[in-house]
Amino acid sequence: MPDSIGKLSIDERIYDLRQLSEIPDEFKNFRIKGSTIKYAHGHFGKVLYQQIDLGDFKICYSIYRIKEDCTCLFTSKKQYLGIHIVLKNDPSYSIRGLGTIVFKEAQCNLFYLPFINTVSGFQKGKEYVCFDVFYRANHIKQYAALFPFVKLLTAKIKNRSAFAVYKQPSNISFAIRQIVDEALHSNYQVELQKIYLRIKASELLFNIMALPSGDKDSKMKFNENDITKLHETKTFIEANYEHHYSISKIAKMSGMNTTTFKIGFCHEFRMGPFEFLVKTRMAKAGNLVKERSLAINQIADATGYKSSGSFIKAFKKYFDITPGQMRKTFT
Repeated sequence: MPDSIGKLSIDERIYDLRQLSEIPDEFKNFRIKGSTIKYAHGHFGKVLYQQIDLGDFKICYSIYRIKEDCTCLFTSKKQYLGIHIVLKNDPSYSIRGLGTIVFKEAQCNLFYLPFINTVSGFQKGKEYVCFDVFYRANHIKQYAALFPFVKLLTAKIKNRSAFAVYKQPSNISFAIRQIVDEALHSNYQVELQKIYLRIKASELLFNIMALPSGDKDSKMKFNENDITKLHETKTFIEANYEHHYSISKIAKMSGMNTTTFKIGFCHEFRMGPFEFLVKTRMAKAGNLVKERSLAINQIADATGYKSSGSFIKAFKKYFDITPGQMRKTFT
């Protein structure tokens, strides 16, 4: 949960975060236009922070490439009021005032911390990707009439007491993932970029607050074995996104009927299996478009689309621009 970090403490060693004018080539697919870039490397691996200060809002995008097990200490005298979203892998945090919180990939929480004193555990050979948006108290207060927990949150802020809106991190919805993707891939001119990102930050806050509480019971119960199979199926989809498997066939692999599988997948990951397949394909397609190594029809084939037309239609629906338009912006 970095905020204006200048130094990094990993396994009790201090590393300076160097500000870079350009993003390293190995991280080019994570580039956010207009961001301040900070980078460090050492025995633990490599870390890259990109931060955009929007006045009332602040966005931070962090990538950790870990080559050996380690613990990272985040400290700051500044208060943290914001959303933390884990986009890749499953980090754990020991947060002063809240205890240990374990995030799974595609989970989020809204926190208030009077100051940052957090230890995070990272595992060898993994890449962790996180997205944070920092807010001011007045942005939260405007939703008091809609969400009952806001009064409790504002009271915690007034008393400077740590608070997490969800007792356990909540799975992000498809809408939230799309907002994050839109923020990460926006490419407007400087002033328009700031306005656009402020809009996305506001949309994100509302959608996080509107998530169903993790404490509510689901109408259908899934045991530990079911949950394990759902995660295995999710991994299978990620690894085979270019192939044409029907949802019923994938459900059969998980040992569930199609209806139960769809409900379970949506319950666990806050999106349907088809939505997840599209998200996975588009993430790969976006990277390939920016890399410019393949023609559009080759990218369509590589990401599982039967024709360039169907690929372009899906791409425009997801990113709100065509592959050709995106490619021009990264010329």
